[in-house]
Amino acid sequence: MGNKKAYDLRTALEEPESIRELRLINLSTASVPVKIFELEKLEVLEITKSELEKLPANIKCLKLLRRLNLSDNQICYLPEEINQLTHLQQLLLANNELSDASVLQACLPAQIEQLVLSNNGFRRLAPIVKKLKGVRQLNASHNRIATLPKIVSVCSELDHLNLSHNRITKIPIEIGNLRKLFHLELSNNRLKSLPDSWEGCQSLRQLLLNKNRLMILPASIGRLPWLAVLEISENELVEIADDFFVGRQIQQIDFSNNRLSCFPVSVARLSRLYRLYLSGNKLTDLPPLPDSLEILELAKNQFTKVPPIVSKLSKLKLLDLSYNPICELSSDLVALKKLEVLKLKGTELTKVPEVLFDMAALQRVEGLTKLSSSGKLLRFIRASRKIDLPLSARRPFFEVLYGKEIGLGDLSTKQLILGLSLPFDEMVFAARRTLFERYPLSNLKGRLTHLFIAGKSYFNITALRRRLRSLDIVLQKQPDLNTTHLLLGHRPRWNEYFARSELTFISEKDLSSFLNKVEAKRLALSPNLETLEKLRKLLLNADLNNVRIGVRLLHGGGVPFMLLTDLFYKWKMIEPSPVRRELRQLLEINLSENGKRALRQKISLSPKLEPKLLQQHIDRLTADNELNAARLRSLLIEAN
Repeated sequence: MGNKKAYDLRTALEEPESIRELRLINLSTASVPVKIFELEKLEVLEITKSELEKLPANIKCLKLLRRLNLSDNQICYLPEEINQLTHLQQLLLANNELSDASVLQACLPAQIEQLVLSNNGFRRLAPIVKKLKGVRQLNASHNRIATLPKIVSVCSELDHLNLSHNRITKIPIEIGNLRKLFHLELSNNRLKSLPDSWEGCQSLRQLLLNKNRLMILPASIGRLPWLAVLEISENELVEIADDFFVGRQIQQIDFSNNRLSCFPVSVARLSRLYRLYLSGNKLTDLPPLPDSLEILELAKNQFTKVPPIVSKLSKLKLLDLSYNPICELSSDLVALKKLEVLKLKGTELTKVPEVLFDMAALQRVEGLTKLSSSGKLLRFIRASRKIDLPLSARRPFFEVLYGKEIGLGDLSTKQLILGLSLPFDEMVFAARRTLFERYPLSNLKGRLTHLFIAGKSYFNITALRRRLRSLDIVLQKQPDLNTTHLLLGHRPRWNEYFARSELTFISEKDLSSFLNKVEAKRLALSPNLETLEKLRKLLLNADLNNVRIGVRLLHGGGVPFMLLTDLFYKWKMIEPSPVRRELRQLLEINLSENGKRALRQKISLSPKLEPKLLQQHIDRLTADNELNAARLRSLLIEAN
């Protein structure tokens, strides 16, 4: 029963004939356990992140070995016997202490296809390359290699070559002989120039030259027929020929952090380009760009306005304009129907750009933190999209955060009702005020015959239906042409009947006041001082049972105006409980719209607060409503 894997030596030795793969990690030994060499059927051996210092000659016993991974050890020597492993195709030696390329040359089997030598101390590559005519993948990154030898051309099967993070200053023209080369990474070296012999690299798809010292690019790179990824960031490029891009397969270009003041017009030919990184240059404008672009990064350039071509990129999902002297965004950007991320950090914008409210797919805006209310911007945009608030209504609602409500008057009733589901109290209350002003309240007696409750109401619906029925008023389950009044609750859903001009919008306080009057609720209408004092003692009592009795009396007799502040104080000060919910219900159906705002403000009234701060909190909670600041202050003093 072959082809089994083992992750510890003991398990492997129990079935030596069937184990094909042994993967060991974190061994605290300087040498390979000799028992391993009894596993003659092994095809894969991995001993990683251990303390190995050498590999014994007995490795030749594992004649079937195809893959040997000794990465992340302390190996400084390899035995020549490795070259007797005639099946070995993959040799991984990353993160060790190897440095002598000549010694490594003596032990490399000719049939090696993958060789990983990264993070060692190699200074030369030539002795190794001589033995690697059939190698397909060579990773010698993070070493001290200064020269890419001409003999690299003998590696005719090479498709992946990674020599990043070395000290290479020159690439030989023989690089053009690597016709099967697919991926070439030479980032973090010391290259100042490149040979113009790239036409031979007919299979090259990825060329990474970041963090070098290149000032010009040979034309042959732009003519590579299958090149898909070209990264030359953090170099010293000053100019690129206008006709540079000839190959049509390029999908990603990164020329960020160079010295470019213009970009070649031939980029328009790249119909498959979807990522273009040009941040950190000296650009002031852009040439025509392919409509295929999805990511465009232009940070840290010299744009004073968004280049007009940007608004034509209909597939764009991310646009980075950070750290440019841009002071406004053109309304043309509304054409970016798929834009999800917009980066504006470090620009000179002084207000939230109006065009943002019209960009339907926008999910994140960065860099407006210095602008008033900018932290709420994306939350608002996402909420607007969720409730399908029309684009034309977004700006007027957002201006409410700046104290401007006049724009709401131009919105339709439907738009205002949709706005009642926004997660901003300022906007919700502004929309409610606008609706009540649009449908002014008249005397309800005789006029209120059919009532529909839109959204959630704090009234007990069963009790309310019974009260209305006694007055020959129908509480409807659905609005229709007979509906005379609409009680505007929390988060109502739009219904076409709400647009009727004959309909009157009323609040819970309007309905409560009407019912108290027609039902002659004396407690609410004309309470005597003795009764008020008894109710206060019940409501302010530490025993919640007494508070519950007071609440029930108010449910039956109505809530006197003089007790609203006491109710609010008690609701604010007690812990969450059924009694607290009942207090909230009474307040919701008896407070004005401005009074209800105090219920939603998360402002502390702890007597332990510094007196000046406590007074500020009281003033904020009682501003422009029926709650009495002096009474609230008195209650807090008594409690302390």
